[in-house]
Amino acid sequence: MIGLIVTGHAHFATGVTSALELLAGTLQDVAIIDYEGTQAPEELQAEISKAIEGLAEADGVLICTDILGGTPFKCAATIATGDARVRVVTGTNLALLISAYFAHTGATDADALAVQALEEARNGAVKFELAVDDDSDDDEEL
Repeated sequence: MIGLIVTGHAHFATGVTSALELLAGTLQDVAIIDYEGTQAPEELQAEISKAIEGLAEADGVLICTDILGGTPFKCAATIATGDARVRVVTGTNLALLISAYFAHTGATDADALAVQALEEARNGAVKFELAVDDDSDDDEEL
């Protein structure tokens, strides 16, 4: 099993995980950490570290952050540089989180889980276009 930690600015983590919970039911092996901006980065980093400790039985930990370069990402990346069990993805959206969550219990490789979740995130972000019926031109052969 790969443990999941979701973190981001303001109520990003609680918001996106509440949507996940609506779809998946009660979440297991998931830590949710909001960064309100009122705490020092060191405090956030300590909170993430504590969540990792709570997932000590996991084969690895995937930390999902909201934006590249933000404080939650920087704290997670700093932790990952010193802990071989931890991987970090950023740009988290609901498609990424759904993929990661439904695969995490059977997963044993945090890298593979990260790759799979990122692929789903990319596939889940599309532009809707109304299909146009080209039959109106009725191409006639001469």
